[in-house]
Amino acid sequence: PIVPLGHVLALDTNRVALDPSATYPMVGVLSFGRGLFDREPIVNGNTSYRFFYRLDADHFVMSQLFGWEGALALSSPEYAGKYLSPQFPTFRCDAARLDRRFLGWVTRRPDFWDQLGKKASGMGDRRRTLTPDALLTSEIPLPTLSEQRRIVDRIEAIAGKVEEARRLRREAEQCVREVFDSALSREISDLHSCESSLGSAVLSYRNGLSRRPAGRESGPVVLRLADVSGGAISLANPRRGSLTRAEIEKYTLKSTDLVAVRVNGSLSIVGRVMAVGEQRETVCFNDHLIRIRLDSSMLDSEYA
Repeated sequence: PIVPLGHVLALDTNRVALDPSATYPMVGVLSFGRGLFDREPIVNGNTSYRFFYRLDADHFVMSQLFGWEGALALSSPEYAGKYLSPQFPTFRCDAARLDRRFLGWVTRRPDFWDQLGKKASGMGDRRRTLTPDALLTSEIPLPTLSEQRRIVDRIEAIAGKVEEARRLRREAEQCVREVFDSALSREISDLHSCESSLGSAVLSYRNGLSRRPAGRESGPVVLRLADVSGGAISLANPRRGSLTRAEIEKYTLKSTDLVAVRVNGSLSIVGRVMAVGEQRETVCFNDHLIRIRLDSSMLDSEYA
């Protein structure tokens, strides 16, 4: 049967008034089903919030700001006793009808995030918010507990094999990076006598378009984080936007430009720089990226 999640999940928040003299270890939720993570602690009342939610090991957590893109997660013993801002309501399963591990997998599906997206309110991707009711009225399949556990065991067996494959791939990629970095260092090691700041060869730089194209519009490609996540520009699945002539002039990339990742949930990706190079059509860029326009008489973008 397909049931509203509220039939087997209930809001369960442990509200704790802020003590300005206390230190609060804080937790956040990563988007796209990637789980919880530790944030910087709040010390000496350094926050505008007047209360936090205290997290239990068996809570389910939703981000009101980014739940529609998969910022949903199960808690665990390592996070018990830590704190969430009021933007992260917590819930508890009816253990007689819902296996929480099954809930964790069901809510990691993009089609479930789509359900939440349709219930979000507000304008623009970065301003949409969810209420607890939006989560509780969303629907999930609810087989028997024994069937839920069988499904979870099967998924986790597959997930274990996938993670092992990822581990081996990471090891191989690390070896490749070490070989490449060594070769790159040898090529550039003799050039220190003519070092200069990047800024000395930069004509201008700017953040990109803040409006998020819906993806169903006609117009130029608007470059996103997803298009540069591999360390180079890829337009295998481009998103287009309806831009004015002035916006196109303002945000179009040239082949001699660089783009840098301005914001990302992964520290290793923030600041990543890549050359634009020749593109088949007009390409603009959104505000997750910075365009760096070079003086091409001083610095070649591919070399940079």
